Amino acid sequence: MILIELFKAIGIDLCVRSFMVDYRDSKGNHFHKSMQTVRPEGQTEPDSYIIASIRNELGQQGFTVSGIHEVSGNYEMQELEQIFNSSEYRKYPVRNLYLNPEKAMQ
Repeated sequence: MILIELFKAIGIDLCVRSFMVDYRDSKGNHFHKSMQTVRPEGQTEPDSYIIASIRNELGQQGFTVSGIHEVSGNYEMQELEQIFNSSEYRKYPVRNLYLNPEKAMQ
């Protein structure tokens, strides 16, 4: 990642976490988007904080989160979107961080 390399050049190591978020609008339409968090190494936020933050952010926009999935590795946002939109998505190490069974099964 360019961002990581730039900060590393000045002596700051960053930790990037990458997510794919599935969510629905009030009409039941399904959407997904890629998201990332960037923090100095050693200051990683707990999963519960990430889940609450994403649900709150999308909730304020009128959406309901049905799932949050984390993919391991360092990716540019464009690469991350390609991973989640490709048919080879399952080749990457993905961890389910949050699942709302009621919304995910609709």
